[in-house]
Amino acid sequence: MTSYTGSGPYCFANSLSMLLDGPSPSVVEVLTGSPFGFELIAGELPLFDPYGWTPELGVDAAVGALGWTCRRSEGDDAEARLVEAVAAGPVLAGPLDMGLLLYQPGTPADDMGDHYVVVLGIEDGVVRLHDPHGHPHATLPADAFLAA
Repeated sequence: MTSYTGSGPYCFANSLSMLLDGPSPSVVEVLTGSPFGFELIAGELPLFDPYGWTPELGVDAAVGALGWTCRRSEGDDAEARLVEAVAAGPVLAGPLDMGLLLYQPGTPADDMGDHYVVVLGIEDGVVRLHDPHGHPHATLPADAFLAA
């Protein structure tokens, strides 16, 4: 069973920590090498994320530093690929549009930001997942999850 760890602002570090079932989220966060900084979206909205840096860079760095390997998958036929991947165990999924994760308060909403979760399984067209933004054992219809 995959234990739950939650903290929305550090969604990919917490999700990766849940997936690897070992290192603490703070260790994962340090291993990502995430730089400090911010950018202004549309010249007005501050986002505390350095320009040009993406969580995928950090996830790759942390996974490698912990001695793990991963297979990244994207493109067409997402549902079939997700079903195949989760058959082998929990899966890190992201970046997802947090505004389309319909169990989140205030959704659906336009572009609430990128988000990462751990998919635990898919049964009867329903995705079961741990969302580190305060939603352990969340569920979402597969078509809604894939839209996110």
